[in-house]
Amino acid sequence: MTMITRLEVEKEYADIDLPDLGYFYLVWDYVLKYYKTQNRKQDGFYKVVNMTEKVTGYFWPYKPEVSFSVPTDSSTPVPHLTRDRKASKQERQEYQDYVQDLGEKIGLLDPTTEGKNRRHTGRRGSKPIITGAEVKRPDLIIVNNYKIRWPGRGAVYPITNEYYEDNLKQLVEMKYGPDKLDLKQEQAYLKIATPERFAVLKIWQDEDDSNKKHIYEFSPDFVPVFGFSKDELLPKIRLEPWMTSPTGRPVDIFSGEIIDRKALESSYHPETVDLLIKHSPWLEQSGEFEQTDSGIRWVSQEDDRTVEFSNTELQQAAAYLEQYGDIPVDDLPYVTEQEVVMSGEGVLTLALKFVKDHKEEIALVVLATGAVIVTAIYFPAIMAAVAGAVLFLSRLARFAPALLATTGVLSAQAAEQFSGRRNCYQYEYLVKKPEGSDYEPHEYKILHHLPWEACKDNPDTSHLKGWDEKVEEFEKQNRK
Repeated sequence: MTMITRLEVEKEYADIDLPDLGYFYLVWDYVLKYYKTQNRKQDGFYKVVNMTEKVTGYFWPYKPEVSFSVPTDSSTPVPHLTRDRKASKQERQEYQDYVQDLGEKIGLLDPTTEGKNRRHTGRRGSKPIITGAEVKRPDLIIVNNYKIRWPGRGAVYPITNEYYEDNLKQLVEMKYGPDKLDLKQEQAYLKIATPERFAVLKIWQDEDDSNKKHIYEFSPDFVPVFGFSKDELLPKIRLEPWMTSPTGRPVDIFSGEIIDRKALESSYHPETVDLLIKHSPWLEQSGEFEQTDSGIRWVSQEDDRTVEFSNTELQQAAAYLEQYGDIPVDDLPYVTEQEVVMSGEGVLTLALKFVKDHKEEIALVVLATGAVIVTAIYFPAIMAAVAGAVLFLSRLARFAPALLATTGVLSAQAAEQFSGRRNCYQYEYLVKKPEGSDYEPHEYKILHHLPWEACKDNPDTSHLKGWDEKVEEFEKQNRK
């Protein structure tokens, strides 16, 4: 039976507006589906909301895990902003481009903030900016005016002595399952937000489909539209169809098997499929990677299609993943699944599932797939080639790590660890024989590739005659 996500505002604290509850329901329903452990659920909420912050250049009303310096006296707690008071030359240019291209849509009138309107810091180890203060990181801050990034009450920012107007609408602490609010948290959060703006939200799941309480609606077309008119959304982002179906499951675009367009369109929007095929022709064709004088290319075995990136382009893609996706390059070979969860105007949001040290984690990566500025302030200006390079890079790390090491992107140690795992398969016997018997090629069948982390447990195949030929045949039929 399908688990049903439920939210409830604790009555002894402030209430939460329905549009905000709709957004929280959307995010938590996703997180509870795909994040399995308790600590990953909270981390998952942060990542999903932070991803949307990044896509919108942090012009977004929901701000997860903002660090605050909470003084020991009665003075106002202050949020931690990014370090530099003055914007860099590149940052000013990116901001100017952002305002020029998109500013009219969201009503930005001041193109020269010179850093005062900078975002909150994402550093979890941020030190107090008020002497003697304690650092607290509430689950979520909602701001009154999303065009102003300041996520706090009216206060003087101690680093620059600049005064910021009150922009804090609400502080929401979220408690999943048995997690409870402790006294120290409550005292600090009441100081940050005041009692009138401090809310506590309980989250849980059950299987009682007759219970219609504690469920909140959201739009499957744009995520989210709450508090916005459609022409204000930057960019317009849609959940993929499989996300909004109660029984929906995604097509794994990282499986290594040929996937026809019809199968892709069973999970994804046609426009999403077009983008995937454009940048990843290996989804529908057989081919192979090979080294060139200056990089790596993928060559189709069915027609004249090729995809090629230089070593420099792949290094830039790796730097993007590390800086903006928090994915170390040497972790890329640990990716076991890849799906599209959201898409928009030239944007794909991918969910990458990692299995490392027997622990599962999902990371969200935003890719710009066309000449649009969707990440102009805190992402570099990403053109289609970089997005294609990220997809190419992750594919290469999974299926040809030794080749990737020649580009200087992946370490030789990581490449050696993961090379050869393509020969790890699940198979079945087609006939019954006594234990220890040999099997002829027609007496067993290769079913599918095992996840690489299971390769070390793959039983000895020396009793399977013609194994290499069977592998070659399987690869020819199913691999890119």
